Amino acid sequence: MPPLNILVVDDEQIVALDIRRTLERLGYSVPAIVADGPTAIRKATELRPGLVLMDIRLKGEMDGIQAAGIISGKLKIPVIYLTAYSDQATLERAKTSNPFGFLIKPFEERELHSTIEIALLKHSAERRLEDARRKAEQDNLAKSGYFADMSHEIRNSLNGIMGMADLALDTPLSEEQREYLTTIVDSAENLLAILNDVLDISRIEARRLSLTEKPFDIARTVAKVVRSVKPDAEKKGLRLSYHLGPGVPATVQGDSGRLHQILANLLGNAVKFTENGTIVVEINLVKGGTPEMPDAHSLPAEESLQLLFSVRDTGLGIPENRLSTIFERYRQVDRETEQEHVGSGLGLAICKELVDLMDGKMWVRSRLNHGSTFYFTAHFTPCERHVPDIRHSGVGQAVLPQAMRRLSVLTADDNLVSRNLVRMLLEKQGHSCTTASNGLEMLALLAQDRYDLVLTNIQMPRMGGLEAVRRIRSGTADGVPQDIPIIAVTAHALKGDRERFIEAGMTDYIAKPLHAERFYEVINRVFTNERTADEDAPQPHQGDVLPLLDTADVLRRMQGDTLLVRAIWQSFLADSHEQMADIREALRGQGTRLDITRAEVSLGATMALATASRNIGASELAATADLCADALRHGERERAATAIRRLEETLSHTLSIMDTSMKSL
Repeated sequence: MPPLNILVVDDEQIVALDIRRTLERLGYSVPAIVADGPTAIRKATELRPGLVLMDIRLKGEMDGIQAAGIISGKLKIPVIYLTAYSDQATLERAKTSNPFGFLIKPFEERELHSTIEIALLKHSAERRLEDARRKAEQDNLAKSGYFADMSHEIRNSLNGIMGMADLALDTPLSEEQREYLTTIVDSAENLLAILNDVLDISRIEARRLSLTEKPFDIARTVAKVVRSVKPDAEKKGLRLSYHLGPGVPATVQGDSGRLHQILANLLGNAVKFTENGTIVVEINLVKGGTPEMPDAHSLPAEESLQLLFSVRDTGLGIPENRLSTIFERYRQVDRETEQEHVGSGLGLAICKELVDLMDGKMWVRSRLNHGSTFYFTAHFTPCERHVPDIRHSGVGQAVLPQAMRRLSVLTADDNLVSRNLVRMLLEKQGHSCTTASNGLEMLALLAQDRYDLVLTNIQMPRMGGLEAVRRIRSGTADGVPQDIPIIAVTAHALKGDRERFIEAGMTDYIAKPLHAERFYEVINRVFTNERTADEDAPQPHQGDVLPLLDTADVLRRMQGDTLLVRAIWQSFLADSHEQMADIREALRGQGTRLDITRAEVSLGATMALATASRNIGASELAATADLCADALRHGERERAATAIRRLEETLSHTLSIMDTSMKSL
């Protein structure tokens, strides 16, 4: 093994030469001795030594601490300080650069040797830890991507199964046939629930699970969950009730969907494992500690309030030796009963993760053959906002009005079953439907004939739905109206997908598997501009041809001055090409790692582009530039190349839309 290269940085030539002789006697190699900070950085970049011995006091404007900060921070080379300073202030400042050791002059040869060896061991351990962390992150991202792809394929299949079964249930059937079809639908819904559990776990592991906060009615949310399990409870003769304690506010700000998910899981388990008796849901306001959780706390009322939820049943109970593992993943709550009680083993683990996201805690108390009570706390923000009453909104009924005119619809999907299902659902309401199998076919048909509505899948061969809608909204699809309503019909179901599709120019979104009720509701909403009171999605773009450019926001910030907006856009058009050329500089050269100097130039240009993009209202371009900057900081060539390629594509779309927009200002 070749000797370790050590760069010596000291402005006293005699001292530096003495250190060099000592290091060579100890078996190390000293490729260079330098006397100032800038030269030290340049030599460290060229020679890539395994270690740097750095004097704190150096000639010139840059001292050893500043030079060490760059060498250890950017080049990831360990640094040991050599100094005659021993005052506390200097040592404290030196610690900010994360050195691997200190040697106070004069020092002994043995002390130098041991300090170097300890520094090398520490550096090696840190590199292994960082490599392991990076690999774990990559594995999690790969697994998350796999789950997303798997979800897409399974949802497509479930879409066909559930959709065709629903259609068949609307035809004349014998009781036996109806029972068979109902079983198919129920089984498919169970499979969909398991799929959603798996997706939630993958989001949690990839740290992509987040909360969507908005005002909601606590009592209404709880009542909705109770109603959903009531039929199963009534079949078993169980009494089901819920109670809100004193002080529980009517309206709070939080994630009602995730709260619904937690309660639905706990209530579903309670019904499953209770053969007779009662199930009670209680919600109480937490004021300080509680007997069940002595360390419960509450923040000031104007900032947050804490609620305690409990689901109590008189069922089978859980053996004491299983209580400690009840919230672990892949542990099924069989409660030592027959094998009829099965599940994914993920429900309670997901509930606990969601409760953690809500800054709460979850626990259980149970006695075998006497029942169980599951508790959890969650924090919400007080809210005075009125939540519309939706008890008579018609949610849950077919909402497509009979008087609505019949539509000419174009649907694009590469999956034959999905195309046929959409066609059948449309024809059932009297609409006409033309089909395409990809985005190119869709654009060709739109250029030939007039349609009232487009339904498109996202992921298709040759051209996907997002690329097609971008061309339509930007005016680059010849003969196609830019403002035609377009609804995404897709199996993409991860957090943020809906917002991404709307931002890209979709008018609205329908998730697979398709349900006729929801399908008709979304179409009705597009043509009547109505929204149900509990709709989670943002307002759809109605004829918005600038999905990548927020013109309204820029005009508002520029006080409606269209000449000023045009000027900053023209400046951006002129500068962005030069910035993109600087960004591409990072990819020059060979090897798996980027050249540091070129990467620094590219990083500066990328950050400038991100700032400029925010100023001109191009939020998607700014976000893409931020991701590109992160890739450049890591210095990995393949990752940077992918990020730069995506940035170029986004910039091209943005500039195209900007050019169209300037003509209409």
